[in-house]
This record gives sequence, structure tokens and C-alpha cells, in this order.
Amino acid sequence: MIIQNINNKQYGLSFTAMKSSAFTGFDYACMRKFKAPIEKFKSLDDFYIWAEKNFYRLSEIDLKGRNDIVVSERKKMLSKWVNFLSGNKNLLSPSLALLAFSSIIKNLKPDNETVPPEINEDVFVKTIDNLESDLIKNRDYKFDLEKIYRKNLLDNYLDDNISGHWLIIPSKTHDEANYAKNLEKLKFCSYRTWCTKNIKAEDYLQNGDIHIYFENNNPKIGIRFRGETMEDVSGLKNDGKIPLEYLDIVKEHIKINGYKTGYEVNCELEAAEDLRQTINKINKDLGNSIKNKDVFKILDYFNFKPVLLEDGTISIDGWRPLIGFSFSDLGISENDLFKKISEIRGSAYFRKTGVTDLGILNRIKGDVNFADSQVRSLGNLEFVDGSIYFVNSKITDAGILKKAGGLISIQKSLLTEEDLKNTVAAKIVL
Repeated sequence: MIIQNINNKQYGLSFTAMKSSAFTGFDYACMRKFKAPIEKFKSLDDFYIWAEKNFYRLSEIDLKGRNDIVVSERKKMLSKWVNFLSGNKNLLSPSLALLAFSSIIKNLKPDNETVPPEINEDVFVKTIDNLESDLIKNRDYKFDLEKIYRKNLLDNYLDDNISGHWLIIPSKTHDEANYAKNLEKLKFCSYRTWCTKNIKAEDYLQNGDIHIYFENNNPKIGIRFRGETMEDVSGLKNDGKIPLEYLDIVKEHIKINGYKTGYEVNCELEAAEDLRQTINKINKDLGNSIKNKDVFKILDYFNFKPVLLEDGTISIDGWRPLIGFSFSDLGISENDLFKKISEIRGSAYFRKTGVTDLGILNRIKGDVNFADSQVRSLGNLEFVDGSIYFVNSKITDAGILKKAGGLISIQKSLLTEEDLKNTVAAKIVL
């Protein structure tokens, strides 16, 4: 095992400032990442004291989450990580503890529900061993410790090179003796958007088995049982729809094993079959336009009433999600559509759409609602004649927005009044 063994007495004192060449492995990676003031250090002891102080300072950060349940889960797991990283000083150096903890918390944002991974000491040590070897070969090797650790956790439960298989995790009723291990497995193997990744894992596994379908060791479908009845099927979007590319796989899984399906699953299966027929018809009507990315014909087909402007861009009468399916179900990128759309003549609703980039959109003549959308920046949007609602949005960049004819609501958003200092509005609601 190649992990630095810390014993402060083993380092002799030096009376000159340290240089970067004195650092290796995780010490060097930590020194580089956090820009440690090495000119103030006379020995590695000083560096470790500095790293330990920064580790504890970082561990006291109050991390917000989308809801109280997420905040509670985060605090519980982070407390375990702090105890693990600080309580194994014979195994983990202060520099490694600082690197690991900073990596674990980097994706815990106020607008998401991400929870730190569970601690599996064997997997963690294996992860560190491998990274240490890479750092010996290349001291400038860049790595994402948390991402690698999560992947190793998943691989720990799956066979290598198996494509297209179901992992069945038994409920507490079916395997009470191994319930704790199975619960850990469920959290590790669930996709990040599923409730079984964190807050609902225990509740669901107490009541029924969980089946997860994997392709190339990546989860694609999650099935939840209540007792002996299949109660829910989730794809990666976790939107209550069975992805069409996995519909036949789910149906075959049910048929081969003779599973009973509940009302909700029957509705999901029926909706997926209807959607498949709808998409087949649209592909017949619009196949060439989709293939050729004919934005005007696509928008016209879905009654967005496109108008070609003099500069070659397109104006549409409004923006809204499609009913019953999405553009992505048709293989159409909404971001590609917005590379041509410069104006929206009416109101725009971005919730439950696939838009992440507003492209060349410059003006919206009605209201615009970004609540629960995937948009993160207003980009080239300068004018909104109506009101703008940022409630529960992910937007952090107001771009070049100059004016809103109505109010701007930034309640429960990531924007501040300072972000809108160059924007004129009838009223800003905090």
C-alpha cells in the first residue's frame, strides 16, 4: 500500500524556506491545488500543520441543499467523512485528508440534491493506492478523487465487461441479515437523479426489492418493488417515463420472470407504447427535416409559428415544453433550435424543456419563467417586455440583460440584486 505514513518526529528541521521540489505525491498535489504558502514553511511539519488547519476550516462550512432532507443527509455523511479522514492519521496525511474532503464536497451545491458517497475503507484505500502510483509516474497528474472513488465503489459491486444485465438488490424482508450491505450497495449503484441514491434508499429497500439495469457498468433503468408488485420504473431523467430505448428490455424482464405490475407501472408501460407510436408517426412526417436540422420546418410542425426575419434568424410566437414527449425523444437538440431563434413574440416557459443555452435569443416580448429549468445563463438576452421569474432556477449569470418591462423575481434563486445592477425593471422582488 503506497500511502504516506505520518510521524512528525521523522522530519528534520530546516532553517530555509521550502521549495516545490521538496514535495511529492499527494503533498505536491495538495500544495499545488491550494497554493500553499511554502515560502513560510521550514519543514514538512509546517506544511502538515497548515493542511490540517485548512482541513478543519473546510469541514466547518455550512453547505446548503435544495431541501431540509438533503441538508440533513449531507451533514450526517460529512460528519462520517471528517471522522474517517481525521481519525486515521497513521494512514492518511493531512494533505491527503484536505484533498479528499475538498473533492467530496465540491459538487454539493445549494440547488442540487447530491449527497456525499458512503465510506468504504477498502475501496478508498485502493483508490488512493492507484492514484499514488500515478503521481509517482507523473507528479503533475490531474485527477478527480471523488469521481474516481464513486466509480470504484460501483465497480466493487459489478462484474467487469458485462453489458446488459440486471442487478437485483433484495429488500430487508428477503435478506434481513445483509440489509445494511444491500442498502450501501443500492446507494452506490443508483443513478444520481434517483431517490435511491440517498434520501429514499432506506425507505424503499425496506418495502421491496430494487432492480437496476446496467450497460457497460452504467445504470440505465431502476425498478422499485413494493412487496411482490413492481411499483415504479425510472430512467436516468427520473421523469416518470420509461425511455423508449429500454422499453422492450423492461417488458422482457417482466415477462420472463412473471412479475406483477402495479397501476403506476401499467400506466408507464401504456404511455411508453403510445409515445413510440407517436414518435414513429412524427419521424415519418418530419424525418428528413430532423436529419437535415431544418429548424424552420421543425418549429412550424409543432405550431411555434416561426417567422423568418431579415437577418436570417427566426421569430416564434412562444416557447413551451411539448406535451407527452420531448424534443430529445425525437433526437432533436433544443439548443440547436435556439441557435436560430432570436426573438420570442409571446411568453416563454423553460421548465421541463431541454434548453440549457439560449443561443442567439435577444428578445422576449411576453413573460419568461426559468423555474426549475436547465438554463444557467441569459447569454445574449437583452430585452424582456414582460416579467421574469427566476424562482428555483439554476441561473447564475444575468448576461447582458438590459431591461424588463415587468417585475423581476429572484426569490429562491441564485441571483442577487448586484447581478442585476445594469438591468432596468419595474420592480425587483427579493
